[in-house]
Amino acid sequence: MIVWRVIRALFLLVAIVCLGYTGWIYFDEYWHQQKESEALDKERESPPAPKPPSRPEGPMRARLSIPRLSLSTMVEEGVTESTLRRSAGHIPGTALPGRPGNVGVAAHRDSHFRSLSGIRARDQILLTTLEGDYRYEVMSTKIVSPEDVTVLAPTKGQNTLTLVTCYPFYFVGHAANRFIVRARQIEVGQVGNLRPIGNRPVQAEKSARIRASNVAPSRPRPTAARQTKIPARTNRKTPARTDRSRSPYRYTG
Repeated sequence: MIVWRVIRALFLLVAIVCLGYTGWIYFDEYWHQQKESEALDKERESPPAPKPPSRPEGPMRARLSIPRLSLSTMVEEGVTESTLRRSAGHIPGTALPGRPGNVGVAAHRDSHFRSLSGIRARDQILLTTLEGDYRYEVMSTKIVSPEDVTVLAPTKGQNTLTLVTCYPFYFVGHAANRFIVRARQIEVGQVGNLRPIGNRPVQAEKSARIRASNVAPSRPRPTAARQTKIPARTNRKTPARTDRSRSPYRYTG
């Protein structure tokens, strides 16, 4: 009887230690994110007048947000375990925002990039830095092996952003693959004053389409109803759609 009580007490102690350690990890991550985000906002508000974005120098320091996914995380330099435990990390050797090339950002799938599983093409990604704001549009996603570093190569003629995390998202243990999100830069400037870059003025195109739809004359309705021939129903069963066909992603690898 005494032995059983001792065993129960040990199990209870182990459970308390595990819960306390997990709680501390989450609290430390949350506190670090709040502190760094407030410091970034404070430094951005300190200049008396906004300045045009310039090419940043030194280590990466930014905030990455994807509004549709309600994802927001700080990005710091490096991909060491201590960095990725508290924030996303800028992959060394890749470009910085505002410079030509490909900006690489990595984070854990079970923390900062947890909601990245719901990313879709044309989603908007915003990188906020001290020098300015850089908006990207998702072009594609794919799954690669950890050894495939070609996803970090720059695209000629484009400023791009690549997000990297482990895959599958809901997998216990070390994941065998990497989930890649590729996006291209479409706007640059200060928040509230972003301007398009390249040959695609996004906001201008949207405004033009809205104005055209408002003034476009309505088509006259046909006087005689058209008869539509309905094909005969066959007994052949439609093949079931796979999970891949239902996936919102466009896998390229």
